[in-house]
Amino acid sequence: MPSKTLGQWFIAFATLVAPLSLPHQARADVAGYQFTELYRIGDSRIGTGFGYPPPPGQFGSQITFSVLDANNYEHGWIFDQPFADGMELTAPGEASVHVGATDGIHQVGFAWNGQIGSSANPLAIVWQGSSASAVDINPQGYSISHAYGVRGSQVVGQGYGYRNGVDHVDALLWNINTNQVVDLQPYNPNLPNSIAYGTDGVHQVGALTAPTGTEYAAMWSGTAQSAVQLSTIQNSYALGVGGNEQVGFAEEFTNHAMLWRGSQQSQIDLQPSWFTYNEVTTAFATNGINQVGFGGNIGPSNQTHAMVWSGIADSAIDLNPTGMAIDSEAYYIDDAGNIFGQVWTGTTAYAAEWSPTPEPSAWLLLLGCGAVLLIAKRPRRLETESGHE
Repeated sequence: MPSKTLGQWFIAFATLVAPLSLPHQARADVAGYQFTELYRIGDSRIGTGFGYPPPPGQFGSQITFSVLDANNYEHGWIFDQPFADGMELTAPGEASVHVGATDGIHQVGFAWNGQIGSSANPLAIVWQGSSASAVDINPQGYSISHAYGVRGSQVVGQGYGYRNGVDHVDALLWNINTNQVVDLQPYNPNLPNSIAYGTDGVHQVGALTAPTGTEYAAMWSGTAQSAVQLSTIQNSYALGVGGNEQVGFAEEFTNHAMLWRGSQQSQIDLQPSWFTYNEVTTAFATNGINQVGFGGNIGPSNQTHAMVWSGIADSAIDLNPTGMAIDSEAYYIDDAGNIFGQVWTGTTAYAAEWSPTPEPSAWLLLLGCGAVLLIAKRPRRLETESGHE
C-alpha cells in the first residue's frame, strides 16, 4: 500500500482536529467561552437581587439556595447534576432554613428550630448533602449565628453575642474538623463589629462595621490580629477570595465590582468605562487570574448579565448567551478558568457553565506542530548502490 504524502498527512491531521474547534450544536460560543446549560433548576429566579451579599452558593455544578413558601418561611435546597430535581435540606421541626454556600461537599447556612417569631433564633448549620446530615455549629456565648461561606474544613460567618455588658456582632471562623471557633473581630473601637462571607481555606473575607452601621471590605488570615481593612469606601464588601485576590463590590453611587490584592493600595474598580451611571457590577469569585460576577442596570428592565474580568475594568466580557437567556450571573470560577453560574429564560432558571475556548491561533499552532512532527518523522528513501538517493 503506497504511503501518504506529507500533504495528505497534513490534510488528514487537520480533518481530525478541526471538528474539535467547532461549537457543540447544543451549546453556544460567547466571546471566547463555550456556554452550556447544565440542568434546569426551577420556575423562579434565585439570583442575588443586584449583588447584596451573600449570593446563592455555587461550587462547580452544585448550587445551593433558599426559597420562600406562602408563609414566608425559607426552604433550603441543593441542586447538582446527579439529582437535578433538587434535594431539600429543611428537616422536620425546622421552621425555616437558609442555605448560603457550598464547596461541593459541605453546605452551610442557618436554621430556626421552632416557630419564627417565638424565642427561637437562627443558628449556624453545616450539611453534607442531606437534611439528616445537619450539624448545629452555633458556638457557646452566641445567641444567634449565621454561616455564609465554606471551603474544606473552614466555615465563615457571623455571631451575635453579649460581652462586657455590650452586644457584639463578630465575624467567626469555624474548623469543622476540630470543632474550634475563632472570633475574627479585632480590637478596634472605630470598627467594633464584623462579618465574614467567604474563605478559600486560608484567608477569609467580609467586612468591618462602624458604630453607624457603615461597612468596609476586610480580609483575615485565620486570626483577629490578621485583619486588614481593604477599602475606605463606605459600604464596601469582600465576598470571594482565591489565588491571593479578593473580590466584591463597593457603593460608588451604584454598586461597582472591586478587586483587591491584600491591601487598600491594591484596590481596582472593575466597573467598565462604557457602563452608565445607573448600571451596577458585582464580583463574587476569583481564581487569582480572572474575576467573575455580573453587570446590570437598575432601570425598568432590571437585567443582569454574567461577566468575567482579567484584573482591570475594561477587560470585562459579557457572558450572557444572546438568544438563549434574558439574564445571567456567574458565581464561581475554578483553577482552569471554567465559570459556573445561572441563567434565566423568562422565569425558568438553569445551572450554567462557561468554558474557555482556545484562540484560533492556538489551533494554528497545534496544526503547525503536527506538520513539524510529520516532517521530522518522514521516512528517508533508500540510497542506491552509488550512494545517491
